[in-house]
Amino acid sequence: MLDFLLTIILAFAALAIVWLLDLTIWGKATHFNFRFLEQIYNARMKAAAFIGEKLKPLSTKRAAFLEKNPRIDKVLGWAGMLIRLGLNFLLFLIFGVWLGVFGRLPSTNELREIESANSTEIYTADSVLIGKYFFENRTSISLENVSPFIINALIATEDKRFLEHSGIDIMSYFRVVYGIAAGQKQRGGGSTL
Repeated sequence: MLDFLLTIILAFAALAIVWLLDLTIWGKATHFNFRFLEQIYNARMKAAAFIGEKLKPLSTKRAAFLEKNPRIDKVLGWAGMLIRLGLNFLLFLIFGVWLGVFGRLPSTNELREIESANSTEIYTADSVLIGKYFFENRTSISLENVSPFIINALIATEDKRFLEHSGIDIMSYFRVVYGIAAGQKQRGGGSTL
């Protein structure tokens, strides 16, 4: 019960962080007791004023077009709201994971020291293997003992641009989005090794 309450409190904390950022970035409200929120709001207002001056002729044409076409104005309003909600949901997921709403993340040391279920080998006194006991027949080896041909084969089949990006393959995400938009069933994944 205590874990459930803690999860609810952390979820509300993540929502509060997202709400404050949303209000500050979109400029509908600010709370000037937080210095960093005031700085974000001021930067947003300066950027909006600069962009507004540069795009003034275009914005008047846009306003006239949307006045003539109220349905397009309504569709664009809904699309903007959906994009904003999607970004807020993504921020909620990020802060929720950071705060531990969805469970505790393992530390870097825990990930380095992970143990797999290896098989138990039984040897005679003269080092002859007489049997193995296992649920999964695994044997751990170090990376130095893996053939470079195996590593290259894995990279070639799973992510041919693995050595060219930082772990996030933007081109794969574009391919997935294009595949979804085009209705392709075999579009591949966006993940990397």
